[in-house]
Amino acid sequence: MKNVLRQFYYERKICLPSYKIICSLCFIVLLGLVRGISRTGEIGIVLDTSMPILAIMFCADLYEMEYSGKKWEIFCLYSVNKRIDVLRKRLCIQIVYLWMATIAGYTCFFWQRASGIEGISDWTFFAVSMVATAVSIAFFGVFSVTVATAGKNSWYGMGISFLLWLMLNSKQGEKILGKFNLFAFSFRNIEAVNEMGWMCGKGVAVLLMVGMLAVLPSIIKRR
Repeated sequence: MKNVLRQFYYERKICLPSYKIICSLCFIVLLGLVRGISRTGEIGIVLDTSMPILAIMFCADLYEMEYSGKKWEIFCLYSVNKRIDVLRKRLCIQIVYLWMATIAGYTCFFWQRASGIEGISDWTFFAVSMVATAVSIAFFGVFSVTVATAGKNSWYGMGISFLLWLMLNSKQGEKILGKFNLFAFSFRNIEAVNEMGWMCGKGVAVLLMVGMLAVLPSIIKRR
């Protein structure tokens, strides 16, 4: 158990340095201050589309950071399976951290004293928003690290991921993909809480994530 905790602490220090934590906290606080809302149901919409940006920036360099940190020679001494295991641990740490930051970010909107929606509990909006945002964070985290590892460049991963984010978070993306859009949750009518068509988009994202995680070891082996 002690070795597991030590390993977790070591990987956390590498993939979550202080500057990333500070930047993410500033982003979340500013989001709550700048992005105006009129109803509490809109908080989840803001977080679902905004937090993936942090996931892109945080996760794209998970493999390439060994180059920038000048530790590539040591990392290459690891077996392929060890490198894959390290990458998965770092990805998991990043996603869990961003999801926890999302929970904290939800409270940053309370100062606006937004009105609720009659007949729908604020806790219901909170729970649904956390589930929806978790999938969006995980998808873009996995996508960015997969593209960056395949392209051998973290900027390449961030650029492609951001273009995908722009496409999905647009009127054209809503029109073309409909309920199968990853951000269909944000395009829905927030008063129709029983309308769960947006889950189709999240389901497709989960399937794509499983596929990317399955091919990621093959990409690493070819490096």
